[in-house]
This record gives sequence, structure tokens and C-alpha cells, in this order.
Amino acid sequence: MKVSVQLSLGKYSCAGCSVEMWWVLWMRAISPEPADWVNAWHGDTEEYFESGKDFAMPVVIEQSGATETARTLLRELNLDSRARQLVDRPPGLRGASYNPNRCPRCAHVADWDMLEHLVIEAAHHQHALWRLRPVEVSPARWAYLIEEQHSIRGF
Repeated sequence: MKVSVQLSLGKYSCAGCSVEMWWVLWMRAISPEPADWVNAWHGDTEEYFESGKDFAMPVVIEQSGATETARTLLRELNLDSRARQLVDRPPGLRGASYNPNRCPRCAHVADWDMLEHLVIEAAHHQHALWRLRPVEVSPARWAYLIEEQHSIRGF
């Protein structure tokens, strides 16, 4: 069984050149939770329930695995130019999270605080989101992405 995942993008200005660009913000499962979902989790069942994370949790594009998965899904949707806008985590970057969105015009990459601000704003104004056609991923991959996340609640 596969998990149907939908990416959400928001249009915001680049801090470097002020051009409006599509930021890849998060992805979330839109299919029902598989019956054997807990078995896809990398740890044991008790650890999963204690983690506070769950199948329906949105995955913010702020970690290496989420960035690579978003890039792959964008390519599957024939959005190669958007996939190329997502950059890998720079070596030596401090902090648990990073912003992978690079401006297509000036190549500026804002810090994670800007991504966090836009994610929170978009979560409260979801009518402004571009929700892409759902794409399938394996339950094991979805479990990995949720496990990789820091808990972000509120949307």
C-alpha cells in the first residue's frame, strides 16, 4: 500500500531581490492511514505512540530527507524548475533545521527563521496555497519523514 502525499507551496517575496517566488513549505498525507501504519515506523510501537508524532502530521520541508523527497515529487509532477530551487543543507550550518528554498532569480537562500515564519503564515491562510496533485510514497518513506521532523503543531 502506498501513501498519497500532497505538497503545498506558498508565493512570497525573496528577501534578496523582492521577486515573488514559490516556496515549497510542507507535504502531508491525504490518504487514509494504512491499517498496519505502526509497522512502518522505524522504532518500536511504544516509541511511536510516545513520540507525539502521527500519520497525519504535516512534514515541513526543513530537513535533508524532506528536501530530497520534495525534489523527487516535484520532478514526478514535471516541475523540474521548482525541484532545482531546493538546495541541500550547507555543510557546517548550525541548528536542527534549514531552509532549502533558493530564489530562482538571485539565488538568495533565506535562513530557517524566514521559512518558519512563512509556514506559520501559510498555515493560517491556506486559501493562498498552491496544493499540487497528490503523489504516492511508500509507508516506510513517510514514516521516515515524520520521524525526521521536529514536532510542529497548529495546522
